[in-house]
Amino acid sequence: MPPQDVALALSGGGYRAAFFHLGVLRKLHELALLDRVAVISGVSGGSIVAGAYAQSLLNREDFHAFLGKTRRFLEAKTLDLPALLSELLPWQKSSRRIEESFERLLTGDGQVSRMSDLARLPSPRFVFNATAVHSGRGWRFVSGGRVEEWELGQTHDAAFSCSVDRYACDVTLAKAVTASAAFPLFSAVTIDRRDVLDAPEESTVEHREFYQDLPDPVCLSDGGIRDNSGLTSIITGHQPPGYESDYYLVGSDAGAIVNLLRDPPTGLRRFLHVGSLLSAPPRGRFRKAHYLLRQFEIMGHHNNRVVVALILREHRVRNSSRKGMAMLRIDEAIGEIGERAETVCELSGVETRLRSPGWNTAESLMNHGANLLWARLSEYTDLLSADQVMPLTQKRRHKDALLPGDESL
Repeated sequence: MPPQDVALALSGGGYRAAFFHLGVLRKLHELALLDRVAVISGVSGGSIVAGAYAQSLLNREDFHAFLGKTRRFLEAKTLDLPALLSELLPWQKSSRRIEESFERLLTGDGQVSRMSDLARLPSPRFVFNATAVHSGRGWRFVSGGRVEEWELGQTHDAAFSCSVDRYACDVTLAKAVTASAAFPLFSAVTIDRRDVLDAPEESTVEHREFYQDLPDPVCLSDGGIRDNSGLTSIITGHQPPGYESDYYLVGSDAGAIVNLLRDPPTGLRRFLHVGSLLSAPPRGRFRKAHYLLRQFEIMGHHNNRVVVALILREHRVRNSSRKGMAMLRIDEAIGEIGERAETVCELSGVETRLRSPGWNTAESLMNHGANLLWARLSEYTDLLSADQVMPLTQKRRHKDALLPGDESL
C-alpha cells in the first residue's frame, strides 16, 4: 500500500471549479497518485466533487464510473436559478431544492449516505467547509459524523493559531455538501440544535469557551465566506495522519480571487450593526431576513495572496517543505505544453455559478486542471518518476514563486 502522505484542497467556484477539480482528480488517477491522498478538504464547488468521490468509494465504483456519473450530473443540473426563484416564496427553503438534487447524486444502495458512513473508508478523510452564520466562524463537517467550529488568530502572524469547538453531528452527506456550496446571501442550510451534541475535546488543538450556546437552528452558509481555498482546514488540524509535519500539500484553486481583508466591527459598531440587532434566528417567514442580515455582517475574509503566502511559510516552518507543495490557480497558463494565455483567460472568466458552462468549456476546464497539476507536481515535488515529469519543466522553489512584496512573509 502506498504511503498516505498527500493532502488535497479543492476550492470553491461553482461548476467552474467542479470541472477544474475533476481534471485534477483525473490526472492524479492517471499518475497513480490518487491512492496516496489521505485528506480531501472541499469548499463549495470543490465539495461537490469531493462528495461525489466519497460516494463512489462507498459504492466501490471504479474511477471512470465516478468521473462519468459526476460529469453527467454537473452537465444536466442547473441549481442556482431554481433555488433563487424558490427564495421568493417565504415558506420555501432555497437550500432544500439544492439538497434534494445532491441526494440523488450521493446515494448508495437506495439510501442517502451520511457523514458517519465515511468512517468505513480507510482513506481519505473528507472535510466539507461551510460558515456558521450565527458566529461568522468556519464550520466544517468531518468524516465520521463530527463537526468543528473554528476561528483563526486575528493577526497575520498568528493566523494559524486556531481555536476549535467540536461537536458530534451526523448529517447526510448531501446536507454537508449543500452547506458548503450554499451560495452566500440567498441560500442557507439549517440544522436543529438537538442534532448537534457536545463532543470530547482533543488536547492537540487549543479550545476556548466561545459560542458554547448554539442557536436553534444552527444556520450555515457557503464555506467561501471564510476561506475559499480549503487550505486552512488542512493546516489547522487535518494533516495526513502519521505525516502531520511531513506531507505533500496540493491546493487546487479555481475560485474568484478575494482581494478584500476586513476586520470584525469593534466598539459601538459591534452593537449597532444591522446583523447584531437580531441576536437569535426568528421562526417563520422572517428567518430568511435574519440570515440575509447576518451574512452581510460576517467579516474576516482572507485575502487569497495572504492565505497562500501563509501556507507557504507554515509549510517551511514545519520542515515539511522537503516534500513539496503543488499550488495551482486557474488563471495560470502552462507554456511548456503550449497553452494560450487568451484561452486560459477565458476559462478563468467563466461564471462561478451552479450551472454547466457547456460541454466544450467543461472539457477545457478539466484539461486545464490536469495540465496545471502535472506542471506543479513536476516543478515543486518529487512525487513523479523521471518518465512522468512534464517535458521542459524545471525544478523550482516556492520562495521563488512568491509575488513581489511577499518576501517578508
